Parts: sequence; C-alpha cells; structure tokens
Amino acid sequence: DSQTSTGKLPQCVLRAAHSYGKPVLALCGKLESGAGEAFELALQVTPENMPLSTAMKSSIARGNIINAIVSNGDAILSVLGYR
Repeated sequence: DSQTSTGKLPQCVLRAAHSYGKPVLALCGKLESGAGEAFELALQVTPENMPLSTAMKSSIARGNIINAIVSNGDAILSVLGYR
C-alpha cells in the first residue's frame, strides 16, 4: 500500500537487495496505484472482485499466489534475468 515506502518491511528488503544489485519482486494482496513503483516487479495476487474475508483464507490465499506466479511467469523470469 502507500505506506510501504515509509519504512515497512518490504522497503527495508528493497534497500538491502538493491545495495547488492539484486532485483526485488513484490507479491501483494492488494496493489495500490504507485505503491509498487520502486520494485522491479510488483504483482497483486488477489483478484479485484474478491472480498478480503475470502482472500484471507489460507487455501484461497495460497491459490491466489500460485495463480499470480504462473500467470506472470515470463515477466518474473525476465526480471530475474532468465529471459
């Protein structure tokens, strides 16, 4: 969310990884406009129309993460330098 750049853990990971020249991919439950700009790739894993109460269920969340990774596999590989 918009607070990520103000010291939340993803921002700390981003700074550390970039200090070593490593790309950072962010998997987000919900990706607000502009929140993922600092990352090489930021993916929203929860479908827009899915209620939070549903998205928070472990099996649903796991499926959403897997779907996001599979659906964006080429972009992920590209950012990691494999394509």
